[in-house]
Amino acid sequence: MRAPSTKALVAAFRISRKDANLVRKIAHATSDRAQLERVIERDAPEATKSYVRSLHGDPYDSQIWRVTVALHAINEIVYKRATDTLSIGDWGSIVERHPSWEGAS
Repeated sequence: MRAPSTKALVAAFRISRKDANLVRKIAHATSDRAQLERVIERDAPEATKSYVRSLHGDPYDSQIWRVTVALHAINEIVYKRATDTLSIGDWGSIVERHPSWEGAS
């Protein structure tokens, strides 16, 4: 998975260089099962490790699941509630956080 430069990530998401480098490391690891598994086990936030353990299948078995795991980890690194920075997620998760939107048209 391609990722913006460290400088661009720091500017866009107001995160540290360390976090920006980790985002890039995770994104680049998605094409290699063993590499992504090592990065997640060693460097990913605990929420992502827990997410991976909760899955019934092998999340590293296919490219789409490796990307899903990577995006989960990146979301945990990038989002900062205090600064209201952008979050990566699926529509279902967004709706669940805003139940008042349900049924709105």
